[in-house]
Formats: sequence, C-alpha cells, structure tokens
Amino acid sequence: MMVAHLRAIPTKIGHVHIPKTAGTSVNSWLDDLVSFERARPAVFPTRFAEFMRDHNVPVDVANELCSELSWKAYDIVHGHRDLIRAAPEGAFLFTFLRDPIQRAWSQYFDHSRLQEHDYAHLSKAFQRYHRAVRAHSFSQSLKTLRNEPVLREIYEDRQCRALVSWKYSLDAFHELSPRQRFEEAAEALTDKIDFAGIQEDVPRSMRALAAALGACPAQQVRHLNVVERRTKAGEDEAVANAILAEMNQADQMLYDFATERSQASLAAAESYDEEDFESHYAHARVTALAKIVGNTGLYTMNHPLIGTGFSGRDSAGTEECCRWTGPGTRSVIYLPFTGNRLRIFIRGWIDDAVRESFRLRVNGQPVDFSFEKQEGAEDVAVFQPSKGAAPYLKIEMEVARTFKDQELGRPGGDTRSKGASIWRIQY
Repeated sequence: MMVAHLRAIPTKIGHVHIPKTAGTSVNSWLDDLVSFERARPAVFPTRFAEFMRDHNVPVDVANELCSELSWKAYDIVHGHRDLIRAAPEGAFLFTFLRDPIQRAWSQYFDHSRLQEHDYAHLSKAFQRYHRAVRAHSFSQSLKTLRNEPVLREIYEDRQCRALVSWKYSLDAFHELSPRQRFEEAAEALTDKIDFAGIQEDVPRSMRALAAALGACPAQQVRHLNVVERRTKAGEDEAVANAILAEMNQADQMLYDFATERSQASLAAAESYDEEDFESHYAHARVTALAKIVGNTGLYTMNHPLIGTGFSGRDSAGTEECCRWTGPGTRSVIYLPFTGNRLRIFIRGWIDDAVRESFRLRVNGQPVDFSFEKQEGAEDVAVFQPSKGAAPYLKIEMEVARTFKDQELGRPGGDTRSKGASIWRIQY
C-alpha cells in the first residue's frame, strides 16, 4: 500500500496535450473529475480561433486571449495550444510524452486516413500537406515536404515546442538549435509542469496522475482515438526514421530526460489503489460533491464521477446523460451518505444476461435490492444502505460480464464493452 503524499486537491487542472501521446484517452478520464460544464469543450479553442480570425485578430493575440478566458471559465483545461502562460497560481499542469519517432508515425497514420471534408476548412498549405500524406508513403512525404513550414510545424521537435510555446513563437523556436530547444523544454518541464506521464507506460502514468490529483485510480484506461497502422506500398521506414531522427533531436533528448526522471515516481505510484484514495481523498471529494448536488440528493452523470469502471458520458450536458458500466465487470461510485433509500435509475442493459447477473455491494457488504419500474428508466434498483465506518457510501455494481455491440450482432461503430446504462442516482 502506498502512503499518499497529503496535499490539497487541485481545483484548476491543465493538460498540455501533445498530439498522439494518449491525450484523448487521458482527457476523457480527466473531464470526469468535474461537472460537465466545468471542463472546457474540445471544440472551444477551434471555434474561438475562427471567431477571432473572422474579426481580424492576430493569431498570437487570439491564442493568448483563448488561454486567459479558458482558465477563468473552466476548471479543467486541455488542448494543443499554450496553456502555461495564463495558468493561475496553484493550477496543476501536466503533460504526456512519447518516443518522438513513434509519435510522428502515429501522427502520419492519423492524418493519412482523413478525407477532404476533414481538412477543407484549413489553410491552402495545410490542405496540400493532407493531400500529400493521403496519396504518398511517409518516407516520400517527408522527402518531398521536409522544408515546408507545415510539415515542420507538425513533426519537428513537436513535444519541446509544446512546452515552450508560451515563451517562443513558432519562427523563434525554429531558430533555436536542438540543444537550445531541449534545454528550454527541460527547464519548462522542471519548473512549470507538475507531472509528466509516458505514453509507453500509460497504466503506471495514469495511476501516478490519479495519486497526484487525489483521484480514484482507474481500473482500466480508456483507449480512444487509437489509429491503425496502415503502411502504404513503397514505404521505406529506414529513410523515414532517419529523417525523423534528424528533425527530432531535441525531442529525443527531452523524451530520454523525462523517462529517466519519471521512473521513481511511476514506481512509487504502482501500489496506489482504492484503499489509498479512501484513506486520503475520498471524504474531501464526496464532501465537495454534496455541495454541488445540493439538497436535491439527485446525482446525475453530468456531475463529477468519484469512482471508476464507467465509460465517458453519453448525451453529456443534457438531462439524458448516462454512463455505461464497463469495460470491466465491476464499477465503483462514491456518494454522500444521508440515511435515505437509494434509487439507481438504469436506462437500459446491453443484454438481458447482464440484468440477471447484476449485484450491489455497499461499503464492502452485499446488499439486497429490488427492481422497480419508473418512466424514463428500464429498471430502478432500490435499496436501503446502512451507515458504514466511512462518512460516505462506496457503491459497487457488479455483473458477470460485459458485451460489445458487435458480439451481440448489432451494427455500429461503438466498440465499447458495456453492461448497464446508469442514468442517475437518488440518494
């Protein structure tokens, strides 16, 4: 068992999201820590930039305004643009890094699958780039476009640039030598960033991040925006890797520096578990949740999720917002204890077999419950909890197994393993 370092739970959190470093998966988990409206929407920076561009506001001014407004309006902020410059005092900043050559390949595969409508809104230069990577191998694209500003912006020391964009413009960054880029980025990583995870070590990195944020550790990390590796005919990986190595000398130094620096903290966090969370952070988080929910005692999936074993929000921000249990067979949620009967509103089941196997435990003990019917829900699980030793309720929902739609012969692109769709909980 890990002895957690006691510290105040941060109220402002920023993820300096470097593309293709598991950021989408991390952000999905991160957004769950706050109410839906307190996390900055992923589309906010793009729409803000479009508005500023339409009103002839210079790009650097627009980016600075976007960062300042984001920190004032939201508690969770993540994005590819600079978050560091305007971060308020006490904000917790983190990032994830990745082997630079593998990151570049992942970026190429991601871009090469895009269709014309996906980048039609971009500048002519970016459109030319996207058409090139759709049509050609990575090695050919790199040889042809090596000195083009667009390609350099996407692939050249992208991780170092993300950490120093608050200090250097793109052109000024490209004027620095690889050693200077690394030294500036390493300084920012040391002085500005509270935590750096490693994409190749996501499970341990996520556990360490949860410990640093006083959050419940995730049972399984959601895998989102995973790109299939599809090599084109005529690909010369050796040539591509040689060009990428030359373009990413600073990123390679930064990655090596961060990997070595993080090993002790990742190893220390390996044993951070629910028991640690309950000992140090659960009471504070549940107390804060009670203030958010108020006297209604009606918890919805738009509220912060204190727990693990659920999907991200479906129909987020609406009264229909639900979460599926899964992908595992055990889901945990922490709620205030009031002494009232609990009613778990279940919008639906992925399969009748899941309903048959549904079981509940409260504060570690099995509880008897009954299913009732109510408009808007397929079932309502009703039970009377007893007060445990902790000043909150730990509710565990267990099923025999979860299913993907495809396993049940249902069409669609949703590949999540799901159990019960939880709508709301009256406590």
